Amino acid sequence: MGGAGYAGMPVYFLHVEGRVRIEDEFGLELPDDAAARREARGMARDLSRHQTGTVPWRVVVINEAGERIEEVISKAA
Repeated sequence: MGGAGYAGMPVYFLHVEGRVRIEDEFGLELPDDAAARREARGMARDLSRHQTGTVPWRVVVINEAGERIEEVISKAA
């Protein structure tokens, strides 16, 4: 992780954690923490539509400094 994006915007990484962890290797350039939180909630909504099984998962937002700034937890089916 590191460095501001090409346009100088911060980069946020949205990882999915559950039975396995899916790392966001590239991140997204977003204007601020609030935008990253909105992106995580939207991603969680999309994933919930396709969720099967009973294992809960979460979308974790990490800023480019490596700080966890948001966690959106699914409800198990």
